Formats: sequence, C-alpha cells, structure tokens
Amino acid sequence: MMGDLPQDRIVPSRPFEKVGLDYAGPIITKPNLKRSKVTLKSYIAIFICFSTKATHLEVVSDLTTEAFLACLRRFIARRSKPSVIWSDNATNFKGARNILMKGTKFANPTEFSYSARNRESNETSFHPLFPISVDCGKQTLSQ
Repeated sequence: MMGDLPQDRIVPSRPFEKVGLDYAGPIITKPNLKRSKVTLKSYIAIFICFSTKATHLEVVSDLTTEAFLACLRRFIARRSKPSVIWSDNATNFKGARNILMKGTKFANPTEFSYSARNRESNETSFHPLFPISVDCGKQTLSQ
C-alpha cells in the first residue's frame, strides 16, 4: 500500500512554489564555443515543480555550495523564489541551507547586491527528501 502524499503535492499553488531538487551527471562541457580540447566536468540541477510536475534544468559547474547558490540565484531570477525546496542531504544543499537560514553574507559580497541577499533569505525552507520519494523525480524525467 502507498502512503498519503505530502501536503505540498496536493494543495494547489503557483508553478515552482514548491519544488524538488536533485543533481544529475556528471556531464562533460567545454568552457567556450571556440575549438578547444579543454573540457570540464559539470552537473545538472533538476528542479521539479510539485504542483505541475514541470522541470527546470540548470547547469552547475561543480558540487560546491557556492556553485549551488549561483544556480539557485539563476533559478529564482527565472521562476521566482520557491517557498519550499525538497532535496536530499547532499553536503552542498546542507551548506546552502545553513547559509540561507543564517542570513549571512555570501563568499564574495561585492558580486551580489543587498536585494539579492534579501530575496534568498529566510523565506525559503529546505526539507530533506526521503529515499522513497526520489522515485517521483525519476518517473517525471522518464516520461
């Protein structure tokens, strides 16, 4: 028997207000469009909307907290800020959760304005994603 779905999956909300997040990869990318033999290992951040099952993909340069925060900024710029993010307990997600919940400054404060720090502050809550519910994301991507 299946358990009940979480409230975030049943209650109607705007698109990408409640999202699931995971990484895929690694993938091999080139740093520029010129003919170059240099390749980099990158990853794909997959944001899955809980209300519409729509997906949003972002390329992430590495698995650090700073790279994830840059990815989250790009996501917020395109889709607006989610109120809830469900993710696994990867160290980069834990680090981002700690930084955003404390409201501390980012690694390089001259790059980001005060308004960007405010938009990503305490209003977004992170929740751990249980291993059973990871299948939801895999099923969405396989369709």
